[in-house]
This record gives sequence, C-alpha cells and structure tokens, in this order.
Amino acid sequence: MQGPHGLDDNYQPIVAKFEQDFEAIEADIFTDRFDRLVIERLYALKRQLLQLRNAALPLAEISAELMRLHEDLIPKELRAYFRDIQDHVSRLVGLIDGMRDMLTTAMQVNLDLVANNQNEVVKQLAGWLGCDPGHPHRDLQPVRHELRVDA
Repeated sequence: MQGPHGLDDNYQPIVAKFEQDFEAIEADIFTDRFDRLVIERLYALKRQLLQLRNAALPLAEISAELMRLHEDLIPKELRAYFRDIQDHVSRLVGLIDGMRDMLTTAMQVNLDLVANNQNEVVKQLAGWLGCDPGHPHRDLQPVRHELRVDA
C-alpha cells in the first residue's frame, strides 16, 4: 500500500510544473499592452489547477467518511494513515488555492496595466488636439444634453 507520502510524490511534480508555467507567463503579465495569448495561458493554467483540486478533494472526503462512519472496519493503526491523507490533501488544496489566487491577481494586474496605458494614450491624444491651433475641432465646446419630457 502506498502511503500518503506517495500522494506528495505524485502531486508535487504536477504542482511544480504549474509553478514553472506561471513563472514563464509572469514576465509577460507586466506589460502595458494587451496580449490575448497571455490571458488565455493564465486562464488555462487556472482551469488545470481547478481540475487538480477537484481530483484531490475526494481523497480527503473519502478518508474522513471511512474514519467517521466505518470505525468498525478501519483498524486504529490505519486511522493515522487516513488522517495523514487528509493532511496531505489539505496542504495540496492550500497550495492550489494560493496559486489560483495569484493567477486571478495576475490577470487583474495585466488588465489594469493595459487600462492605464490606454488612459495615457488618450491623455496624449487630448493634449495634441488641444495644442494644434489649426485643428478644426479645437474650439468646440462640450455638448450638454438636457433631458426634456414633452407633455
């Protein structure tokens, strides 16, 4: 029977690969241009983490059910084994949740950087428009709209 440390042995390379993938994407996140591919890669990684989480959680639930509902079938020496499984799965789920939070934050940071860059471009365009005395729209005043209700 493979122990709960085998659980770590099986999941650690997967988690390490996810961390490597995120680090590879991370440099592309902190640009001020929108790159759909970066967002797609982040989203795919987040989806894969969710799949791993969903695969691991039933192990903890089954272990808890076996110990709680079938004490007569589970010898005392195996209860520690099932508690270890729960602990290892809890740590794994914690790692996964932390990575998913970082991915969500990374997506938001990227979108915020893109929005800030767009705001700067709009400011520059507005400045250029205001500096050109020959521009046909230079003297236009803002249009004010009033809501009228005809009776």
